Amino acid sequence: MLPFIKQKSYARKSPKNKSGIGFTMVHKIVPAVIMIITMQIASNNCARDLNYNTELMGQPLFIFHHQPVYPFWAIVEAYISSVGAMQRSANDTVYKNTKILIPGILIAIIVYYLLVYVRTLTDEDDKNFLNTGRWATYKDLKENGLLADCGVVIGQLEEAYVEGTMQNGSCKLTVRRTAQLLQFNMNVCAMVLAGSRLGKGVSTVRRPPQN
Repeated sequence: MLPFIKQKSYARKSPKNKSGIGFTMVHKIVPAVIMIITMQIASNNCARDLNYNTELMGQPLFIFHHQPVYPFWAIVEAYISSVGAMQRSANDTVYKNTKILIPGILIAIIVYYLLVYVRTLTDEDDKNFLNTGRWATYKDLKENGLLADCGVVIGQLEEAYVEGTMQNGSCKLTVRRTAQLLQFNMNVCAMVLAGSRLGKGVSTVRRPPQN
């Protein structure tokens, strides 16, 4: 930052996470829980439809109210086992229960992006934490010392009109309408970057003080 530039309200500020680590965890955990519950339902339904076939479903985790409860990943194991099974009815049963996963996946995705949207609402004040861009007003230029009557020329006000044309591989700039120059007179260095014969020497000059 140049020494004459003052700190402005639109300058970059440190980002803040208002939602906190709790919301961050909920944002990730809730969709995962929905997926696990969906897989659990699909696994138990598939085991019931297969009459608790241990070859395809394996052993249950525990018995609850006289009902075997299978792990949520059992539906995946059953699908893999059914691929090599010769029983057409078993394959159809497993395939039918894997369709239960589709609405669960869709619900988990919807919940995930809903939570993302909620998070953007809670962090509304920090939506520009990566800075914002706008054209400087006349007041900004004056306050930052860019309307000095002498110094390094860095441009003109928007009323100026410069026409550029290409001639013999070079860019020719023609000033059709002039305006007040943007320049600063400070003890600083100026670096100009441009290609060869693009007007570096004729456009960046020190204008002598006006008497």
